[in-house]
Amino acid sequence: VGTPGRTFDHIEKGNINLTEIRWLIIDEADKMLDLGFIDQIEAIINRLPTDRITLVFSATLPQPVQTLCKQYMRTPLQIHVAATAPLYEKIQQSYYAVPENQKIGLVLDLLYAMRPERCMLFCNTRERVDALAAEFQQTNWRWSSLHGGMEQRSRLQTMQDFKRGRVQILIATDVAARGIHVDDVSLVVNVDMPFDNESYIHRIGRTGRQENSGMAISLIAPAERIYLSGLETYLQYRLRRQE
Repeated sequence: VGTPGRTFDHIEKGNINLTEIRWLIIDEADKMLDLGFIDQIEAIINRLPTDRITLVFSATLPQPVQTLCKQYMRTPLQIHVAATAPLYEKIQQSYYAVPENQKIGLVLDLLYAMRPERCMLFCNTRERVDALAAEFQQTNWRWSSLHGGMEQRSRLQTMQDFKRGRVQILIATDVAARGIHVDDVSLVVNVDMPFDNESYIHRIGRTGRQENSGMAISLIAPAERIYLSGLETYLQYRLRRQE
C-alpha cells in the first residue's frame, strides 16, 4: 500500500518481492492521472506477474483511465455505483457573482452570517490557500489549511484535527482534501470555481453525506462564468444565484 512514486522506489531498491503478487488495486485513478503518476503506475504494472486480478477505483472514468484499463486488463467489467439521491436533493447549491478581488471578503461575510459547525473552503492553488489563511489569522475561527506543499506529517495532523472537530474551517486544495470523509460538514464554499465538472462533484460531495443535508456555495468571478454554464449543462440543474 503506497503512492506510486514510493512504491516504485521500493521496487527499484529491491525491498519488495513481487513474484507472488496476485492483486493490483489502483485507487483514485482519475486523480493519479492528473498528478502525472501514469508513467510510474505503468512501470509498476510491467514488473508484476501477469496472472493477477486488477481492480481500478475512480469517482470518474476519463478517457486516459479507460485506456489504461483496456491496455492492462483482460475483458474488464465496469461497475457503476449509483448515488443514493441526486446532488440537488441533498445539497442546496447556489452561487454569488463577485469580482475576483472581493472573494476573500465575501467568504468571511458568509461565514459570520451562516456560522457553520463544520466548513470546507476549496481553492485552486496553494497560493490562494495561503492568502485566505493570512486573512483567517485575524479572526476567531478555529481553522487550518491543507495543500500539497505541506509536509506529510503536517497534512495528516490537519486532517485528524478536522475529523475530530478541533478545526472548524478547513481551507484546502482539491488533491489535499481527497482523503477527508467527515459526515457532518454542513457547508462547502468554492472560493475558486474548479476547472472541470468532476472536481465540482468531488468538492460538494464533502457535504450532504449519509443522511445529512448540506449547502454548497460557489464564488464566481467574471472570468469563471464559462465554467458555470458548462457545469449546469453537465448537472442538468441550474444553480440558484444569490445576491
